Amino acid sequence: MISGLILGLLLVLTLLGGVFLPKSALAAVESKVTSPPSAEVYTAVDQLLNSLPRDYYTVMQVKQLKNKLKKRDNVVLVDVREPSEYDSGHIPGAINIPVRSLTKNLAKIPTDKPVILYCSSGHRTAIGMTALRLLGYTNVRSFPPSINGWKAAGEPLEK
Repeated sequence: MISGLILGLLLVLTLLGGVFLPKSALAAVESKVTSPPSAEVYTAVDQLLNSLPRDYYTVMQVKQLKNKLKKRDNVVLVDVREPSEYDSGHIPGAINIPVRSLTKNLAKIPTDKPVILYCSSGHRTAIGMTALRLLGYTNVRSFPPSINGWKAAGEPLEK
C-alpha cells in the first residue's frame, strides 16, 4: 500500500519534473507506484486533489499579504528558501524553514493560526504546502507572487 505522503510528494515532484530531486531519488519514489496504477492509487490521488481547499492560493497579491501581516500575532510567515537566500533578503518578519527541513521543524509551524509559505518562484512553496497538507495541516496557504513579486512591488526586504 502506498502512503499518502509518498503519493502526494510523487505527484508534486512529477508535476515539477523532478526539479528538486536527483533522478535516482525520483526513480526510487516512482518504484513504489505499481504500473499501471491500481484503483487504490487513483482513489488516493483523487482524495488528495479533492482535499485541496478551494482557496488553495488565497494570498494572491502583495496587498493581501501586507494586510494579513498587519495582524502579526495571527499569521506565521515561512520562507522555505535555503538559508543563504533568506539571509540575502526576506519579507520582514518571516522565519526561515527550508523546504527540505519542514518535517524536522514541525514544532515551529502552528496548527492553530494561519501559516503562509513563500519561496522565490512558487515551486518549493507548492512542495511544502503539499507535504504539510498531507501531514494534516489545513491552515497553510501560499503566497504565489513569492519573494520576486514582493520585490517587484517595491516592498522592503529584511536582512
